[in-house]
Amino acid sequence: MHLGKIVDFLIEITLSLARVASNMASPPLRFLSRLLALSAFFCGTTADAQIFADFETTGGNFTIEMFHQDQPMAVANFIGLADGSLTWLDQSDLKLKQGVPFYDGIKFHRVIKDFMIQGGSPNGVGTDGPGYEFIDQFARDADGALLHPHDQQGLISMANSGINTNGSQFFITDVPTPWLDGVHIVFGKIAAGPFGPLEEGIAAITAMNNTPVTGNSPITDLVINKIAIRRVGDEAMAFDVHAQRLPVLSAPPAKFLFEPSPDGSGIAELSYAKPELTQINVISSDDLQSWKNLKSAFYGETDSTTDDVSALLATKDAQFFRLIQLDYSPSPHAGGPASVARGMLKLDFDANIFDIDLIIDDSGTDGTWNRPDGQGGGTLQSFQYEPRAAAYVDRIVVNYEGLVTGSDFVFIMDIRLSFDSPTGGRFQGTTNGSPQRIGGTFQWVAPL
Repeated sequence: MHLGKIVDFLIEITLSLARVASNMASPPLRFLSRLLALSAFFCGTTADAQIFADFETTGGNFTIEMFHQDQPMAVANFIGLADGSLTWLDQSDLKLKQGVPFYDGIKFHRVIKDFMIQGGSPNGVGTDGPGYEFIDQFARDADGALLHPHDQQGLISMANSGINTNGSQFFITDVPTPWLDGVHIVFGKIAAGPFGPLEEGIAAITAMNNTPVTGNSPITDLVINKIAIRRVGDEAMAFDVHAQRLPVLSAPPAKFLFEPSPDGSGIAELSYAKPELTQINVISSDDLQSWKNLKSAFYGETDSTTDDVSALLATKDAQFFRLIQLDYSPSPHAGGPASVARGMLKLDFDANIFDIDLIIDDSGTDGTWNRPDGQGGGTLQSFQYEPRAAAYVDRIVVNYEGLVTGSDFVFIMDIRLSFDSPTGGRFQGTTNGSPQRIGGTFQWVAPL
């Protein structure tokens, strides 16, 4: 049957139900609310084209309307994991999975009352993901305001462990959480759907947020049984998860090279392509059953070196190798300059730390620093800049000393720079080896 006739038929059913309700002396409220939800569910048009995710969980069912036009990368990632159209890494056996829904069977592992519920971690403790990370992108209006702030209950947002570390984990808000704006990507909200009206979806989230916990872990598991992706309208049907510049996982080939020695030993090497902006994991096994990560390296530039595995083979009767490649080249990440010599980095800290300007000399390895407010300054004992140190990251390590309000000090910062544009972005790192993070925004002033 033609799609248009099917829709007309469903609309007629809805209208007939409405006429039945109108003839009731006192139609039940639940009946009417479900009738309205059914009408919205069946009667979508191209004008309101949208993509939905219908969650079936042990704690209740609900529907998420996704912001694919404003946050295409986060939505593409979620859809691709939910329906299995994206390749992901199963970290329990280090094998790539394709065509396998990621979220089915995963639980909401973290519940904080009057805050949020969090899920998307296969190991159930929040320390893993799909084997890749993607960048932060925040849709804004012409005045720079966020299009989707954390301003209400029922928003779905990406969980992360820092700048540009989005993966598979997400949370759904139980209250407004404005302090998360510009830190976590809101990519959808609770909506009416096949399970009932908006209010029933909100009620399901509220119930899960109030589930008894030990610490932040639910006493009774809240499990995602299934997530069905539903598209309404031609524009939503045309949304391509593979065209949103996400990282790409693959299993490239490798060559094993062996050069025997007179003493019966030899030199064993693995040879494989190391393209620019890729992370390659070398996986090894004794028996083709149990695999472990032997080496993981990020290549900011193309590399042609080989890996010496002689020492490993000297202690093994047999050894097997395979590769997992993570290609970050599609990602729209600006990246920093090749060198920061004779330039200046202006660091604006989020926390109660004084801002500083780092003025790098011609060598690119030392220089001076000062506070913009004139309350301190000194010399850089050492300065190290690593462009493309990791995916989405340029790194600086600064050892500096000076005088601030009458006190001498030595300070060491290890900072990851994430360029949102050629002239600046955000940073995150540590000071003096402390586990406490520092962060903020930075501006790069190139030499004249």
